[in-house]
Amino acid sequence: MRLVLLLAVLVLVFVWGWERNSDARAIARMNPAERAKLYAATRAEAIGLCSDPELLERCRAQVELLSHFPECDGECQTFVARYRPRGVR
Repeated sequence: MRLVLLLAVLVLVFVWGWERNSDARAIARMNPAERAKLYAATRAEAIGLCSDPELLERCRAQVELLSHFPECDGECQTFVARYRPRGVR
């Protein structure tokens, strides 16, 4: 019984991880020129959304997407970290 429960938990964790990284996999498979255009548009939208406190949830969704782009350099990662939700204890 414990083995079945452990296996079920492992499968759930794997599926959750696979689903969570689906955006990153899709972005990585894109044509580099198209990905660069999408990155620029996503970053511009994130900057606009994050400048309005009333749009914080949409801002966070955009910065999460932005963080998956390989083009997201140090400056971009700093921006992402500023608006990514903090962990709660």
